[in-house]
Amino acid sequence: MIKLAGTHLIQALTGSRLLDDWDEVDWTIMIRQARRANLISRIQVDTTDAPTKALMHLSNATIVANANTRSVKTEVDDIHRLLQVNNVPFILLKGAAYLYANLDFGKKRVYSDVDIMVRQSDINKAEGLFITNGWMTTKLNAYDQQYYRDRMHELPPLRHIKRQSTLDVHHTIVPPTSAYELDVDKLWGSCQPVDNMEGVSVLSPVDMVLHSAVHLFSDGDFENGIRDLSDITCMLEQFSAENGFWQALVARSSELGLAMPLFYALRYASFFLQLSVPSDVMSECRAVVECGQLKLVVMDAIFEAGLLPKHESCTNSFSAIAMFALFIRSHYLRMPLHQLVPHLLRKTFQKEQE
Repeated sequence: MIKLAGTHLIQALTGSRLLDDWDEVDWTIMIRQARRANLISRIQVDTTDAPTKALMHLSNATIVANANTRSVKTEVDDIHRLLQVNNVPFILLKGAAYLYANLDFGKKRVYSDVDIMVRQSDINKAEGLFITNGWMTTKLNAYDQQYYRDRMHELPPLRHIKRQSTLDVHHTIVPPTSAYELDVDKLWGSCQPVDNMEGVSVLSPVDMVLHSAVHLFSDGDFENGIRDLSDITCMLEQFSAENGFWQALVARSSELGLAMPLFYALRYASFFLQLSVPSDVMSECRAVVECGQLKLVVMDAIFEAGLLPKHESCTNSFSAIAMFALFIRSHYLRMPLHQLVPHLLRKTFQKEQE
């Protein structure tokens, strides 16, 4: 099995000394892996031995990331104007939240969409406002529409007719039918306002980490897996500078019922991206999850394969098996078995018809 820690991309992200011995082929592989993982704009190298062509790619990636940041801010400003005048407060989630929370890595990230969360009582009002102001749903199939509205934590994704930007409007952070029984009011109760943007907030630091963890380790979408793990690592490195953060994070994960995704996030961020996690924190998380050694061996293999960059240099025959296992696991966590089986059968039939 290909080992994640040995990939060129991980070596670049962690500042490995091995970079000093790289030849041009190594740099080319790293650039391709980083681009495929949507992490090229986060690569920073201190070596003077990097080829000119590689440095040019990294420089261009920074330019693209800066332009992307400006585009995201334009989208958020447009969303803010629309919702504020109609008295709909919202919380920025994931990528846009990192930017508006002024996290150090926020400007070194490429964003494919904007995620927001409104209160359940405002979800229909918000959808109506977006539909009448240039946004349209991307899920036209009647079954998909009903599935999102009945079983998901968000509306069907919206796309702006002119700008072609994508917007995900959530009313909570996990599906209501999922294995996690989360009280979304607790997220609203601890969210933090964004400066100079009335009605706009971001999640508290501990909640931001937990949302990213449950998104990565429960949703089953590992297309940008290593990027999302890098996001979590960067957040934890910055937030943990505050006294008492680790204890607050563990306590909050238990309060919200998100101890399992936090455990996996801490485990793999420390394994692969050299995040320093206090041993007592790791032990406490594992005790809460009650994860046996055999299960852990299996999950390590599956998650490692899932987190690998989706590049030909990082995939093998086990990769497809791991991705399928993660897909099934995510759906099992998303809904009970009596709903899962009919849903998967319906989606399989629907795909064959297309």
